[in-house]
Amino acid sequence: MSAKASSSQLSVSSSGSGGLSHVYIQHPPLRCNVPGSRGLFYDDGNKLLLSPTSDQVFSWKAVPFDPHVSPTSDSISEGPILSIRYSLDAKIIAIQRSSLEIQFFHRETWTKLLSQVLSTVRFCTSKNQWAGFACL
Repeated sequence: MSAKASSSQLSVSSSGSGGLSHVYIQHPPLRCNVPGSRGLFYDDGNKLLLSPTSDQVFSWKAVPFDPHVSPTSDSISEGPILSIRYSLDAKIIAIQRSSLEIQFFHRETWTKLLSQVLSTVRFCTSKNQWAGFACL
């Protein structure tokens, strides 16, 4: 399976106080050719563009963006994906499976670290998608 992102010139800017709250991708539009993609997500903590499929997630560094660099990929388990993020040290991947469940996996061993119901996780949401989390 191959994945490719292309843009003749990508400009990413941000607005917000202190942290990144919005991302504006200016013309020309970003094109993502990932067979079976379930959408395109932005991980603001790591500045990554993420494109999950049913069994893997492709990621591109957004800043600085180079359309000629191949994405990195990680295998993921089957299931719904509402949102997906990496830990700041990039060792853990978190997949939001529903409005009530987030799964945490170690990227190197793919060991499931936690499958947490959100009542025990502090989080910020927007339409059932979490923007950040902290286990209590």
